[in-house]
Amino acid sequence: ARGWRAATATLRRLAPRCSAHSFAPLPEETTNDVLDYWFTEEARQRWFASTAAFDRRVADRYSATLETISDADEADVAEWATTAPLNDVLAHVLLWDQVSRHLARVGDADPSALSAVAMAASRASLSRADDMHAERQAFLLMPLRHSFDRRILEDEVLPLSRRWAQA
Repeated sequence: ARGWRAATATLRRLAPRCSAHSFAPLPEETTNDVLDYWFTEEARQRWFASTAAFDRRVADRYSATLETISDADEADVAEWATTAPLNDVLAHVLLWDQVSRHLARVGDADPSALSAVAMAASRASLSRADDMHAERQAFLLMPLRHSFDRRILEDEVLPLSRRWAQA
């Protein structure tokens, strides 16, 4: 068994799309908790050098939260992310893109099951992110970086990275 994420991805592919169902973002207090935790000194030290202990802390803290948004439809998320506050979008992207990777290291989660939804949120909001702090911009852009698709990296990631570096 590949876990709930694989099952959710399968269900998303099989379930009919219903326009009556739209993406329900996390409550503000959850969004704030994700951002407050992710940008602590402890988390900063583990962004690119995680440990098993940190992965377990992240999994314990956010696996249930991630599960509540794991069945989101890319189109619904993109529509929401076009106008949602950037910090709200960022918190969701952190869950779909980063937290899923921590969960994968301590369990049987598959972060690729959430890649499309993370990319949809990212793409829909990047044009409004010029004034965000550089760390936040980097994580908003991360789902596109994680695609490892040369066209995405050259056509989307590189131009934004260059523009933001000059700002």
